[in-house]
Amino acid sequence: MQILLVDDEVELTEPLSRILRRQGYGVEVEHDGLGGSQLAAQGNYDLLILDWMLPHKRA
Repeated sequence: MQILLVDDEVELTEPLSRILRRQGYGVEVEHDGLGGSQLAAQGNYDLLILDWMLPHKRA
């Protein structure tokens, strides 16, 4: 399972991504809305985990 984790708080994304990887998931991390939107559009993800108060998010 491929997961895209988008959150601007590195202190949350790093431990969460490590835990998910240890459980066998493929995880990509982005720290702003624009980058997350671009990755989501190009990638083949089974799950998106998004912070809804992201900087640089698209309207």
